[in-house]
Amino acid sequence: MPGDDWDQTIAQAQSESAVSLILVSSRSDKAYYQREEIVVAIEMARDEQRSHRVVPIYVGGYAAIAASLPYGLRLKHAISLMTPDGLVEVAEHIRKTLRSSVVMSAEEIMFRYEARMPIERAVRLLPMADFDRHGLLGKVERKYVFVGDYDEQRHRTLRQILSNLWVGDAFEQV
Repeated sequence: MPGDDWDQTIAQAQSESAVSLILVSSRSDKAYYQREEIVVAIEMARDEQRSHRVVPIYVGGYAAIAASLPYGLRLKHAISLMTPDGLVEVAEHIRKTLRSSVVMSAEEIMFRYEARMPIERAVRLLPMADFDRHGLLGKVERKYVFVGDYDEQRHRTLRQILSNLWVGDAFEQV
């Protein structure tokens, strides 16, 4: 957001993420903050309590950055980005290949629901054509509604969030 402090905002976002995508170019060896973010990403990946992934993306291919590859990335399987136009294909490749490790299974969702575990993060991606700024999420026939803003719902259990939804006292429309 405009006015945010980069050092704090990026560090917080990275610590809450499941994946760090590292764009590596021939100038990465001079990028002080990027090098720091790489170190943090590798530390999170090495922590057995987390399932954080580090995915290097070589801008211009490996040959273009081989001499300046940041320490710690050589062991990671990387993706080559040969042209700026290839970014869409790289994003699609990442989406397809990492989906199973980032998306929670139905069994895990049910376990967390029954164990009343608090929700740490949740993301639902919607096509822009299906977004309604008046509260509906997705197509009208799906009956999705906004649950509330992220800060309000964070650390509540799924049971509590669903209870709020079913009671409906804070909603003008369902």
